[in-house]
Formats: sequence, C-alpha cells, structure tokens
Amino acid sequence: DSLPLFLPSLPLPLVTLKSSGKRNLAPVAEPSPDVG
Repeated sequence: DSLPLFLPSLPLPLVTLKSSGKRNLAPVAEPSPDVG
C-alpha cells in the first residue's frame, strides 16, 4: 500500500488509505473483544 501512496494520483491513495485503515482496524478489533 506504500507504493500507491507515492503515486501522484490522489484518488488511488485515498482508496488505499481507506482500505488499509479498515483492514488494520478489523484485525485489531477482533483480538480486543477476545481479550476483554
């Protein structure tokens, strides 16, 4: 996801950021309830 961010295109990085953010939140949200 770091490669597309460097690209000059704005819409692509925006989508990657959103997708990456959701992916990062998903794995983090799963273990949090399990631990709690």
